[in-house]
Amino acid sequence: MEPLPPPYEPYRAGFETLCHDARILWGEMTPGEALAPPAPGRWSPAQCLAHLNAAARPLVPALEACIFKAQRYGPYGEPPFRYGWLGRLFIASVDPESAIPIPAPPAFRPLPEPDPQAVLDTFCDYQRRLAVCVARSQGLDWARVRVASPALPVLYLGIGAWFEATLNHERRHLQQAHRARGAAHHVA
Repeated sequence: MEPLPPPYEPYRAGFETLCHDARILWGEMTPGEALAPPAPGRWSPAQCLAHLNAAARPLVPALEACIFKAQRYGPYGEPPFRYGWLGRLFIASVDPESAIPIPAPPAFRPLPEPDPQAVLDTFCDYQRRLAVCVARSQGLDWARVRVASPALPVLYLGIGAWFEATLNHERRHLQQAHRARGAAHHVA
């Protein structure tokens, strides 16, 4: 895909980079290592990605449908986009540097032993679809085109807030997958 103009390109490239980074991590592990939790009650690398897939499963189609509709009817806008306090709080809460632990909603908790290759393939498919969403949303008002939260349907955030929060959330859990792999690797 050709680069997009700023400020869109960092988002599109961010989703593509996450798939690339996950593929590298998976290439460094055996399936057994991908399923090994670093400690009892902690998620394995495969579970980290399975959690991200569970969160993306309802969100990505909602973003796709909303962007499709907004392309025809608007609202349209030009960057910079400003998100309300709730959007900014949500983005910050899932930042990889945030010290605030947020428990996963029950629907987004991973199975104990997901298929590592299927988890990776699904993760990369969602990253591709998110990158396409970013490209298709150029010209839309990223703050005023809103999508309901899959976990809390009364919460509506602008698509730009969703893109940023999703990147943060995925970076956070990919870092967790790296740490889990490292911990399991040192034990073995």
